[in-house]
Amino acid sequence: MALHRPVEDALASSGLRWTMVRPNFYLQNFLRQASIRESGRFSFPLITAPISFVDVGDIADVAARVLTTEGHDSKIYSLTGPKALSHTEAAEVFSDVLGKPVRYLGLPDEQARAALLSRGMPAFQVDTLIEVARAYRDGGAEMVTSAVPDPTGHAALGFADFVRRHRNVLG
Repeated sequence: MALHRPVEDALASSGLRWTMVRPNFYLQNFLRQASIRESGRFSFPLITAPISFVDVGDIADVAARVLTTEGHDSKIYSLTGPKALSHTEAAEVFSDVLGKPVRYLGLPDEQARAALLSRGMPAFQVDTLIEVARAYRDGGAEMVTSAVPDPTGHAALGFADFVRRHRNVLG
């Protein structure tokens, strides 16, 4: 992403040892969607393409491995979940696991901005989320990698397992 690239370039050219950890969209972003529980819907800025959502626990496991073992210098780990899903497909998984209808509302950028600001999200964060949505609206976040299982020895958390794990918040 353009926001991170200058920092990565500076680090890579610094002469220091480095490893890049680049997680895809966090599964935990869904935990901020109280409307899943309250009204069986969730909204984000409109993205129609699939995304390989990744769990922050998996990100932490990779980071711990990178920091505590050898062999990661000058490597880039693009962290993803095990499968890419569109938001509509994610809504179907929510419906199946939670046992109630859940639907996705993809909001145009300006509506999304107003909704996110009204929830108290800082403007910088809102603008960044919309920038990411624009970048991935029609594709670019669907790649699935082995960057979680290769260094950790365990599979990345799948979407349905994430929903089951957080049923008390989501359901």
